[in-house]
Amino acid sequence: MMAQSQTLDLLTFAYKAKAFWELLKPRLSMLVAFSVAFGYGLATRGEMDWVILSTLTLAAFLLSGASVAVNQVIEKDYDKLMERTKSRPIPTNRLSVSEALIFAGLCGLVSFFLLWRFTNVLTLATHAQLSALRAHEWRHAIYRVAGLRIKFDGGAA
Repeated sequence: MMAQSQTLDLLTFAYKAKAFWELLKPRLSMLVAFSVAFGYGLATRGEMDWVILSTLTLAAFLLSGASVAVNQVIEKDYDKLMERTKSRPIPTNRLSVSEALIFAGLCGLVSFFLLWRFTNVLTLATHAQLSALRAHEWRHAIYRVAGLRIKFDGGAA
């Protein structure tokens, strides 16, 4: 009986892990990460620090993943209707909106920490600016989760 329970727990974990991975839209996020890595390679002019390159690439992947996860929360009702998007983790209820937002927040925080720890102030400031540009999406997603309507001026109705 215990072995059966452990197998079920492992399957549940694998099911959720796959859904979280899909939420990150790994192909799109890897494209963003590759672009950052390529830009770093051009900027260093051959004096590459592999730790910084790896950190930048991972941080870019996580920030992109956080952004697309929040976008999927915002568009969850539309995603249910479209053939191309109806099998995503939120419309299929493999992940709840709360799970997606918490996961996106964690990805964003880890990304921010990596850049703070391993890069310079300019990189961190650029990252913070990009995160701030996405903040409106977070606000809208949180209001929708809370069941609040949003006016065009950004205030709660």
